Amino acid sequence: MAYRLLSTFALLAMILPAWCQTFELSELEQQVLAKKPMSVRTTDQIGAASFELLSRLSRHQDAEVRMIALGCLRRLKDERLVPLFVQALADDSPTASVEALRGLKERLGELEAGPLLSIYPRLHDAQRREQVALLLAQRPETTLDELRELAMGEQQTVALDALQVGMAIRGEHEAREYVLKALGNSWNEEMKRWLGLVELIDQYWVLEGVLPILDNEIPLVYLGVDGVGDHGPQYLRACDLALNIAAKIGRRRFPFSVDSGTQYSEEQRAWVKSSLLRS
Repeated sequence: MAYRLLSTFALLAMILPAWCQTFELSELEQQVLAKKPMSVRTTDQIGAASFELLSRLSRHQDAEVRMIALGCLRRLKDERLVPLFVQALADDSPTASVEALRGLKERLGELEAGPLLSIYPRLHDAQRREQVALLLAQRPETTLDELRELAMGEQQTVALDALQVGMAIRGEHEAREYVLKALGNSWNEEMKRWLGLVELIDQYWVLEGVLPILDNEIPLVYLGVDGVGDHGPQYLRACDLALNIAAKIGRRRFPFSVDSGTQYSEEQRAWVKSSLLRS
């Protein structure tokens, strides 16, 4: 009798975990198909065992289901995720491809240039081409010739700008002139975009284009606070963003605090310009 009980318990111990996992996977599938936000939490509970199911759902005919499945996949750690996300960049749904892009940005250390170069011709809208061009620009194994070839056939301005950034990082003189001219001629949202691009470059030569912006007080970033008391400013100006970039690139100690939520005084900006111009 005791032997039979032990055998029964042993059998249950073997069967129950598999049964529970099957139940959880079925629940996850229903949640994703029903487009419920709780599917993320269920993915966290199941872990790696949910990869196959979510991979299949990431190819579902419903674009929102694909987006949710890709969002769930971002929660996992699996070497198969990067190739899956690269292919999903070409998804017909912009929202699904955004989730794939987020997944890749979270795994930059696992990313390689080859698959990105292969998927690039399949991307048709400007924003996706721009983002993939920026990923290529930041991959050290991407060659100057590869970026040149893409740039020669690129018709989308924002994507071409990103490719020029990659070539400038690799030392091409014409690309560096392109970047400095574009930054100098930019205004409002374009200036905000170009300041973000030169921050990615993170090389000392870009200060030639950044330092003149220390005199530009046009508002560029709304912070969403009331600007009263200790709450900080309502917005950051072009000069504030430029000073933060100059501080990052200049890599020197300033006599005042530098952070991403400060409006700097005219005196502070003048000190930075004078200090870095003497370098």
